[in-house]
Order: sequence, then structure tokens, then C-alpha cells
Amino acid sequence: MSKSLPRRIGTRKSASSLLCSLAARRPLSVLELTSMVLPPYAVLDALHRGQGSAEMLSTLADYAVFSELLAFRGHVPDSLNGVQRAQRALVEFTHRGAATQWALPDATYAVLTGWLLRYVEQLEHAGLQGILQAHAVLPAFVASRAGELKKAA
Repeated sequence: MSKSLPRRIGTRKSASSLLCSLAARRPLSVLELTSMVLPPYAVLDALHRGQGSAEMLSTLADYAVFSELLAFRGHVPDSLNGVQRAQRALVEFTHRGAATQWALPDATYAVLTGWLLRYVEQLEHAGLQGILQAHAVLPAFVASRAGELKKAA
């Protein structure tokens, strides 16, 4: 039985204070980093090969929102433009109707690949403690961004 990708980043529970204090004492291990980076890369690869789905696009968008939050929290803040380009590329891909074919154009793939490289830097910069703290405030961040988008519309 294959494992499915997480549906939404924001649905995870916050970590305990003990885990947070333990995590603050060390950087990410290779295994931890790989486990956080492999899902978005696997989704991107599937989309590039034309084997994507709406759920995969949603998953990639979730990671992009989390990456935006990391940038706002000071983890490689100069990556914010790349994150926003990636988000726009995902929205444009969906609105063009290209999503029904589930194959990313090369230009979109290049933008998303560039963003994922910076996402790895953000995770390394944040460390486990920074990632846990960001996950804890993610629902509020998403709610505030939704409010901003409604006002702009």
C-alpha cells in the first residue's frame, strides 16, 4: 500500500514544548531535511512528466505558502520574490486550463525548481525549531493572507 502525500500543511498539530526544546538544540538531520523536501520534489516531477493531479497542485501550493511564511519569518528573506513567482506560476498554470493536461510547461517547471532550491535553504536556515514555530502559526498566517486577498479583489 502506498503512502499518500499530505493534503494540507496547515492541518498538522503543533509540537509539544518538550519537542520544541529538544529541537532547538540541534540543526536538521539529513533524514529530516530529506523527508521535508522529497514530497514537493516528487510532486513537481510528476507534474513535469504529465502525471499530476489537482491534489498534487494543491500540495505544491501548500509548500509554497509555508515557504512564504518562512521568508516572512526571516528564513532566507530574499527568497520571497522567488516564492511569489512560484505561487503566480501555479495560479497561472491552473487558470490557463493547462491543469487538465497535468503537464507543466518548461518555463513553469524552471520557476518551481528554482523556488524549491531556495526552499531547501530556508529549511536549513530555520532548523527544526524554526520549522516547528512556523507550523504553529501557519493557520493564522493563511487566514491573514486570505483576508488580504479578499480586500485586494
